[in-house]
Amino acid sequence: MSKGGRFYGGFWQLLPSIYRQHIQIDSYKTCEVDYSAIALRIIYAKEGKPFPVDQDPYDIGMADWRGTDDVRRSTIKTYVNALINDETGNYRLPKEDQSTLGVSHDKLKKLVLKKHKSIAHVFSSGVGLDAQYIDSQIAERVMLMMIEEGQVALPIHDSFIVRLGFQPYLEAFMEQASKDILGTLITTTSQGARLPEHFGISKKEYDELPRGPEDTIVNGGDLWNSIKAYRDTAMFRYVQAYERWSNC
Repeated sequence: MSKGGRFYGGFWQLLPSIYRQHIQIDSYKTCEVDYSAIALRIIYAKEGKPFPVDQDPYDIGMADWRGTDDVRRSTIKTYVNALINDETGNYRLPKEDQSTLGVSHDKLKKLVLKKHKSIAHVFSSGVGLDAQYIDSQIAERVMLMMIEEGQVALPIHDSFIVRLGFQPYLEAFMEQASKDILGTLITTTSQGARLPEHFGISKKEYDELPRGPEDTIVNGGDLWNSIKAYRDTAMFRYVQAYERWSNC
């Protein structure tokens, strides 16, 4: 009862990610919000060494790295999660994945262990199952907080689908839940809804589509994030100061 244990059973968990952005809740469009590298961040937190929120745990120093959009990132993520849970040490990176990364299995392992040397001693010990149990506690906390707001959050392990207008609530609750359970913040990323004509295409294909404003769904959560970012600028503070002065 202290290892593993995620929320399973919903049909949406079996859908490929390219289809999930078309899910609706009560006929309303939705978005998906995901924890960033939750397993690694949980392990770091449990070791008393929280991983910096502004860094990507899957950036292991490979050449020409393009951040979270790098095509190699998902392969590195798969390998790291396998390494965490591989108690026998027998897992090998498939040849096609080695070709995608441009490095051998042994070279990849060295890069990962160098990047995460402060927690490397718990790799291949089954620590991933301990992290997964904590992951489920965080997910439970998030869903209960959303229920208190009268909204459903569909769990997909370490991400959630929610109505578009409630993205800010979900993101705030996800961050709060990670603080409550771990004592540290785990950041989130999101994917918005898509139009019917974009059904079945990959994220890469979607991002490369030429389109204008009429082809895009405006996400209220993204708009609010832009407003919050502006409120932190020097210009916003200057305008506020000017308005207070002019009203004197």
